[in-house]
Amino acid sequence: LTPAEGQRLRGDRREDEGYWEPEEAVKHLARREAGCKQWRWLERKLKSSRADFLLVAGHYPVYSAGEDGTQPALVARLLPMLREAGAQYVSGHDHMLEHVKWDGVHMVVAGAGMECCYQAT
Repeated sequence: LTPAEGQRLRGDRREDEGYWEPEEAVKHLARREAGCKQWRWLERKLKSSRADFLLVAGHYPVYSAGEDGTQPALVARLLPMLREAGAQYVSGHDHMLEHVKWDGVHMVVAGAGMECCYQAT
């Protein structure tokens, strides 16, 4: 693949050659397609649900004051789905307890992991 094609795919490329290895490009495309299928699945499930209360769980928080912070991809893609469905979100990843309410969506970070990576202030 050319560098321009590689940039569109957003995967690893060999810096010394300026081109993607074909195997790397194929693996990245497969991961990307799997991710797209997961987003479509979640959107269908949320839209078709007749539940009185919807709770979505994921690993990464949408918004977080933790070390890794806010996840822009989740803000852009997940948050609108949650808001439209009236769903709430629970996540982990950051080793802390946090509650954020944004635009009507409650988000809880319940990352009570065994090892904490944040210094007391």
